[in-house]
Amino acid sequence: MGEALHAPFAQLLDPIDGLDNVLKEVDSSPRLEQPRLLFLRMHAEEPQLHALAELLTDLLVDYAIPLNKRRQANAAGSSSTTKGNTVMHARLYREAKRLLIEYEQANQGRYGELGELLSYALAVHHLGAAQIGSKMALKTS
Repeated sequence: MGEALHAPFAQLLDPIDGLDNVLKEVDSSPRLEQPRLLFLRMHAEEPQLHALAELLTDLLVDYAIPLNKRRQANAAGSSSTTKGNTVMHARLYREAKRLLIEYEQANQGRYGELGELLSYALAVHHLGAAQIGSKMALKTS
C-alpha cells in the first residue's frame, strides 16, 4: 500500500548531478545532523563561483518551466524526423531565462529568485525533495 502511495511522487524525483562537485558539506566529528553547513568548493584557492553559476543555469528550465511543457518538448524532439530535435529545448531555456530576467527587471531591489533556485537545488539534492510545481509559473503580479 505504501509503495502505491509513493509511486506518483517518485516520478517527480530527478536527482541533481554535479552539486557535490560545486558545494561541500562541513565535516565535523560527531557529524552535524542539523544544521547542515555547506560551502563553495575551492580550486587553486579560488571559490568555484563560476561552476555554481553554470550549475544553476543548467537547473533553470526545471525550476521555471512546468513539467507538462518540458514533457511536450521531449516528445516533440523524440517524434521529429531525426528523433533528436532540440529546438523545443532551446525555446524552453530562452523562456525560462526571460521569466527570470523579467522578474528581476520588475523588482530590481530584490534578487531572491537566484537564492530560491539555489534552495531548490539543495532541497532536491540533499533532502530528496520532489518538485511538485514550477515556481516561476506560480508567480502572480
